[in-house]
Amino acid sequence: MNDVTDPAFAAPASRLERIGSVLGKWIESLGKVLNAGACISVFFLMLLVAVDVFMRYLFGRSLLFSYDLTGLLLVPIAFLGLAWTMKMEGHVHVGILVDSLGTRARALSYFFTSLLALPFFILLIWQSWVRAWLAFERGHTSAGFYEIPWFPFMVMIPLGCLALSLQMVVRMVRLLRTAIRGNPE
Repeated sequence: MNDVTDPAFAAPASRLERIGSVLGKWIESLGKVLNAGACISVFFLMLLVAVDVFMRYLFGRSLLFSYDLTGLLLVPIAFLGLAWTMKMEGHVHVGILVDSLGTRARALSYFFTSLLALPFFILLIWQSWVRAWLAFERGHTSAGFYEIPWFPFMVMIPLGCLALSLQMVVRMVRLLRTAIRGNPE
């Protein structure tokens, strides 16, 4: 018996699907954790701005580090939520043409778009890591009174882009499966 219904042929595919499922869940968990970091950063940014306004209103002086830290907190807010946003399909896209396509054609369209974007994010991971490491080696800090180190914030750029790239690969596998089988998961 040498057809697709043979258990010998089905076992590797199901094993591969299980491995893919476990990796997909791990990558999804990574995205959730990083997204929680982005949410915590939003909370601290909100708290910092509120305290700064309060201090300025009551005492006529703001916190010395608020301007620098406000700018640095935008980095985790922007980058740590990228993977989770991809998972939730929350990124902005123009669907005028794509939404009119059938299931398979739409899946292929999104697949090839992701395939084109992936090298850009790999380049961004590499170059942002190089810049972050350079900031670490040279001890770059903010120019304010407290000299906040840049490295912990700069390392969030390649981390967020890596998580996004992994989530993009998981999505590409699902899209390819949809394009072949014709039914979304």
